[in-house]
Amino acid sequence: MSLIRFFNALDDAEYCSPYHRQVTHRSDQQSLNPAVEINESKDKYIVHAELPGIAKENVDLNITESSISLSGEFKSTREEKDGLRGMFSERRYGKFARSFNFPERVDSESAKATFKDGVLDIIIPKQAKQDRSRKLEIQ
Repeated sequence: MSLIRFFNALDDAEYCSPYHRQVTHRSDQQSLNPAVEINESKDKYIVHAELPGIAKENVDLNITESSISLSGEFKSTREEKDGLRGMFSERRYGKFARSFNFPERVDSESAKATFKDGVLDIIIPKQAKQDRSRKLEIQ
């Protein structure tokens, strides 16, 4: 395989990080997906999702002990009234959904989310590691 074909294949290949539940393909749907950044410290995960122009009421956030799902809709605000009609738009409209798995269990009950200036910030504490050993009495 030539080097150019190799890089083109990489460019078109499926991308999957340890956090992704699903494989993501390049598509028009992907262009609707918000940019997401996940950071990890020793005791928590911090997720940032860019959602410019979307109301927090149009965002759904679900979290389990092992994953987080973010979905919503960029709704059109275009109005055609009083003789005004749209001529050109580079804005995007439609539904999106993103899901990510965590490599360790998280404390979903203690997770907190804030939404400010078009950025959704989510802080998700990791579950305390439990020592699974116990003393077993001999009968």
